[in-house]
Amino acid sequence: MRDTGNESPHPIKPSANPSSLPTELARPATDEDIGEGSYSGTRDYQASLTAYLETANVEKDAHDAAPKNDAEKQEMEKAEQTARKPSDKAPQKGK
Repeated sequence: MRDTGNESPHPIKPSANPSSLPTELARPATDEDIGEGSYSGTRDYQASLTAYLETANVEKDAHDAAPKNDAEKQEMEKAEQTARKPSDKAPQKGK
């Protein structure tokens, strides 16, 4: 392809069936739709969370998340200890 300065180095290829996209994606984004903490992202998260909680098997999920061997158990314990340590950047109480 000849470089005319107008082409993107990684062109976005259109979907084979654009009518299969949700209608929300078809309209232009507004300031309320984009960024961290967007309204649409929050709605999607809440819907997904609600659906999961209605069908969740907590005991199975806990069993699946348990360490599979001693090495994995030690790694998880070390990660937990690291997470519980105060950050160097955290404000110190009384100072």
